[in-house]
Amino acid sequence: MLQRLGIPFTEYDVERNRRAFIEFQRVGGRGVPLITIGGRRLDHSRPEALKRALVEAGFRV
Repeated sequence: MLQRLGIPFTEYDVERNRRAFIEFQRVGGRGVPLITIGGRRLDHSRPEALKRALVEAGFRV
């Protein structure tokens, strides 16, 4: 969805990248995807919640 909207993002694979896994654990990740937008954290990828978070962070969607 982020690609389709033209929103820049960085993806980390917590199964293949130990540093990413450690950070995932540090923030209390419970599942993937774990999305952070600004200071907001989403523990899911429901489209409506993702769009709302993007708008609140100043992105045009």
